[in-house]
Amino acid sequence: MKCVFYVLKNSQGILYKGCTNNMERRLMEHNSTGNTYTKIRGPWKVVYREEFDSKGKAMRKENYYKTVKGRDELHQKIN
Repeated sequence: MKCVFYVLKNSQGILYKGCTNNMERRLMEHNSTGNTYTKIRGPWKVVYREEFDSKGKAMRKENYYKTVKGRDELHQKIN
């Protein structure tokens, strides 16, 4: 099953990283019915995404991008 690692950004410049197998549904959830963190800080837009052939690979990429080295690499890709 395909899985997407994604980065969302809001109007204050806050980034949110996650994984999903349905990007459109997940973005809608973040902007309306999602968890409290994203719901109160929205609206969000997708600024980066990478597709993987498994959820495990997408989650490993998400964990990497949450490290200092990965965060720096991700900011270079986004900006």
